[in-house]
Amino acid sequence: MFKMLLKNELADPKPLNDFLVDKTVKTASELNMVISVHTGILVGNWEDSLTTDLMYMIPMLKRHRNAKFDLYRAGIPWVRELGVIGKTFPNIWLNLCWCHVISQEMTCSALSEWIDFMPITKIVGFGGDYSIPLRRFMGILLWLRRM
Repeated sequence: MFKMLLKNELADPKPLNDFLVDKTVKTASELNMVISVHTGILVGNWEDSLTTDLMYMIPMLKRHRNAKFDLYRAGIPWVRELGVIGKTFPNIWLNLCWCHVISQEMTCSALSEWIDFMPITKIVGFGGDYSIPLRRFMGILLWLRRM
């Protein structure tokens, strides 16, 4: 398969991708690292959010029971599905990073349902993948507010 990839003859890259993802998740799990996964809506226009449908993750979650997954963006628009996955799989945490920016209504709705549905320790209220430290980011916001 690797020789075919080098020659650009690999007709379907999915098996190779699946193999590499599985190896990466296994290694991260052995190192006791948390795997962050962007779920739901993607940044930008013309993106295919169906590729981040949470149902595609279930087979991997079953294969990697010792891995810890931090699922970003609350799976918007699939917040209920993410809630069920979060309750069903003990190795999953639901992360609300960027959700307050994407949709305040969906975020509030998701939180209301999740708090009623599962242990609150499974919910990360304000995580993120910011490129600058949050403290510096808040300083910038305060500075802009004064202008």
